[in-house]
Amino acid sequence: MSEKSLDNQTQAQKYWEGNPKAALVSSNRWISNLIIEKAINKRISGGKTEKYWLAWLIEDFFAGRKFDSLLSIGCGVGNHEILMAQLGFCKKIDAFDFSESALEIARRDAEKAGVKINFYQDDFNTFTIKENQKYDLIMCLGSLHHVKELEHCLSTIRNHLKPQGYVILNEYVGDCYNIYEKPQLDLINRIYNCFDDSLKSVKISEYKSPTIEDVFAVDPSEAVRSKLILSFIKYYFHIEVLNEYGGGLIHELYQLLDSNQFSPGDPKGETIIRLLLEIEEILMEIPGGLKSDFCVSILRHKNFVHLPQKPDFLIIGAQKCGVNYLHKYLFQHPQVVAPKQPSLHFFDLNFDRGVNWYQAQFQTTKNSNLITGESSPYYLFHPLVPERVYNLYPHIKLIVILRNPIDRAIQHYQHEIKLGHESLSLKEAIAQESHRLEGEVEKIIETETYCSFNHQHFTYVSRGRYIEQLENWIKFFPREQLLILKTEELLEHPQVTMNKVFDFLNLPPQSIDNFPDVEQEKTINIDSETYHDLIEYFQPYDQKLNEYIGIKFNKKSHNYRNIKISNNQPHFLIIGAQKCGTNSLYNYLIQHPLISPSLKHEIHYFDLNFDKDLKWYRSQFPEFEPGMITGESSPYYLFHPLVAQRVFEKYPKMKLIILLRNPVERTISHYYHEVRLGYESLSLQEAIAAEDARLEEEVEKIVQTGTYYSFNHQHYTYKARGIYIQQIQNWMSIFPKEQFLILKSEDLFSHPQETMNKVFQFLELPAYYSEQYLQYNSGSYSQPSEEIYQELVEYFQPYNQKLFEYMKINF
Repeated sequence: MSEKSLDNQTQAQKYWEGNPKAALVSSNRWISNLIIEKAINKRISGGKTEKYWLAWLIEDFFAGRKFDSLLSIGCGVGNHEILMAQLGFCKKIDAFDFSESALEIARRDAEKAGVKINFYQDDFNTFTIKENQKYDLIMCLGSLHHVKELEHCLSTIRNHLKPQGYVILNEYVGDCYNIYEKPQLDLINRIYNCFDDSLKSVKISEYKSPTIEDVFAVDPSEAVRSKLILSFIKYYFHIEVLNEYGGGLIHELYQLLDSNQFSPGDPKGETIIRLLLEIEEILMEIPGGLKSDFCVSILRHKNFVHLPQKPDFLIIGAQKCGVNYLHKYLFQHPQVVAPKQPSLHFFDLNFDRGVNWYQAQFQTTKNSNLITGESSPYYLFHPLVPERVYNLYPHIKLIVILRNPIDRAIQHYQHEIKLGHESLSLKEAIAQESHRLEGEVEKIIETETYCSFNHQHFTYVSRGRYIEQLENWIKFFPREQLLILKTEELLEHPQVTMNKVFDFLNLPPQSIDNFPDVEQEKTINIDSETYHDLIEYFQPYDQKLNEYIGIKFNKKSHNYRNIKISNNQPHFLIIGAQKCGTNSLYNYLIQHPLISPSLKHEIHYFDLNFDKDLKWYRSQFPEFEPGMITGESSPYYLFHPLVAQRVFEKYPKMKLIILLRNPVERTISHYYHEVRLGYESLSLQEAIAAEDARLEEEVEKIVQTGTYYSFNHQHYTYKARGIYIQQIQNWMSIFPKEQFLILKSEDLFSHPQETMNKVFQFLELPAYYSEQYLQYNSGSYSQPSEEIYQELVEYFQPYNQKLFEYMKINF
């Protein structure tokens, strides 16, 4: 090594020892912006998701699979390594860096997090690994562009990567030493000069790259051979994934602009950032245009080839019986490799694609100790699948998971409701099922290509006749090739159940984590008659199942306590005002053990859904034990001219809660809320000036017709909604004062416990103390000019005075 190289290495080490956290995201770096971070994450995942890129890698690319060993090269202060250890991604993690001060922080943080990681010091350019040490994963996250001896580094990585292993890179691959070529500099400057000086953090006429002397004076290892990284990794490895995520424009431009003005929630700042991201995207798509300076790459050994592979097992169903849990746990095992997508649906919906397509979806190689398979829960129920599977893979292992068929039917129905496929009530859907399925199974069998929407989606009770489906499979496969599990056992004893699965697949035991919350499924309210009809319907099929394979379901449904007749009515209403904290107040209320939440937060029955009957409204509230109460929050109620009378006619004894905020602040918050929703295109000053014109004759139409819906009245009433005295007098002309509790938003957020005690007392409930009071549905925005603010203060002054005289409420 030359004397100059030694000097450079000493300077680089000096820089990193003195700046151990230099690689972390700081407020002036582009990735610290939430909008940019989401865009980058989406680019890294190939356009699939905005979740954090490491979460995408672990949860989606590796599908929850666990590994034995990981080496991290250039770990810095160890943030990524500690996170992976906490998630149980790898059993053993070795990580090194050449900055001892960074490693001290890493060791301290790992100890705080309660994880064990082998952090040690070594040099990226000269490091060695024990000859017999091999790793499943080797990572370079922002470190490879600091490596001068790329040949040594990459060949060492290759030599110590297991045959089935992965190399993960998240790297800067732009111009060396960040000294950009002229076309890139010209682009940065042309866009930079479009910005007004007020949006710039530095006032320069032209942005220039650093000189080599500038770089050497700070960190001579910065991007030392970055431009060569892609060429080198192509030489040493097979590139399985190479997702570029840009940075050629916005990386430098973001530091030249005042990032404090681009905070999430500010429409102007968000628009600028989105435009810059879009411009960068367009320029990267143009042939010969802007190159990407950053990428994530997943590498394998060059001799690693994805051969078409037969699956070793199938999870064949049943739907809504915990197949996703089973899939997640199984693919945590280090010897189980996930297919390219979780549910391939080859044997039911994609059989026309052919076996070559199917086998290409699996990613193991021959002569390895890894196995693979997939889960498609429609397989169990589809009439043609058993024979199709047998003709291709007669010795495949089959896993079935079954749950109480009543629970399954209810969850299936709820699932179709969420998808928007089902419009009938559960009782109607069950009654219509045989009609919907008429001739469908015959068409599937006769044509072998017909896809029946009804058979796939509207088979609530049919899919619960497990005995019929299993008999169809056992005609082709011997019983010992099937493992049949119960959902209830998987949820209550996941480790014990998964041990049975591992044993069935001849896999060594493996501990699993991230157990499911057995209470997380939200059941729907059904009448007891329908529920008992389902009990009688499934009884003979369950009896045959018990006689045939010895599986017996509990007589009492797992979710029985939630299946009751919903005939309740609210005890209280939070009627407004909008943007005054009603969302927070409602969430604080439902923490009380004696308050049961409505099924939907804002029901809007008395204002927007009054065409529905009272039975529909009551169905929005759950059944509950004696002594409990329920209610809802719809902040348009206070302002809507017809709601007070409507509520009184239905519930004259209703308790009414009003939350009021300084009307100036409410107006501003309301305006930015409509901007975020995309409903408002005017400036605040213009919107306030246009309010009277927008509302002309709207109230009259609402009152005269009783059915007219006014978009303008709901959304563009910035000042009108702040005239609280008029709205309160309207309500109090109908309801007596003692049925109201009027609170101030400022009191709720500055003294939440004290304010909530008033609410509980008003509702005749015992006091309840919460450990945390978060603000819900709050938005961030910049304050308007002093002129506009003062104009609003003057506008509301006489109304606030009347409110004080009437209710002794002062802002």
